Amino acid sequence: MCLRDTPGLGLVPFGVDVHAAQWGTSGRLAAVVAGGRLAHGVAVDENTLVEVADGRVRVAGLGQAHSMRPAPGGGIVVRSYGHGESFAVTR
Repeated sequence: MCLRDTPGLGLVPFGVDVHAAQWGTSGRLAAVVAGGRLAHGVAVDENTLVEVADGRVRVAGLGQAHSMRPAPGGGIVVRSYGHGESFAVTR
C-alpha cells in the first residue's frame, strides 16, 4: 500500500490492502481511512478475490473482503463480506 499523496493506478475506486487477516495489515488501512486520507478502503484476505464491475464489488474465495469507510463523528465503519456477497462502490 502506498501511503504517499500520489495517485495510484486507478484500477479500482478504493484503496486496497492484501493478506489482511493473515498478516494483520488491516489496521494500517483502517488508520488511513480514519485519518481522512482515503474515502474507502478494502482489506482482502488470502485466497480471496474482489471483482469490480458496474459499481459493485463481488467477493469470491475462502476468505473475506473487509470494506472500511469513515464513520460519522470519527472512526470507521467496517463491514466484512464472504464468498458470493457483494457491496456497492462509488467513484
